[in-house]
Amino acid sequence: MIKNQIVGFIVIKEDNHLFHLFVDEKYHQQYIGKKLWEYVKKNILFETMTTNASLYAINVYESFGFVKQKDIQTYKELEFLPMEYIK
Repeated sequence: MIKNQIVGFIVIKEDNHLFHLFVDEKYHQQYIGKKLWEYVKKNILFETMTTNASLYAINVYESFGFVKQKDIQTYKELEFLPMEYIK
């Protein structure tokens, strides 16, 4: 929170799937997403973590250490890239 406003959040489902990672556009480039990811790595036990990365966020996930697992997929007209992080 910044000035009592939520500016980012992360959601992990089933202990090893990063379901949502969101940072308010006004706060991009301030490492908030990276801090959220570092918190997860430190506080949640997992060997691998998967995500379905938005095509706009692939570079961010790659900077976190995620790697592409399959080609771009489409579900209900939404495109994403399945990715995985291995500890």
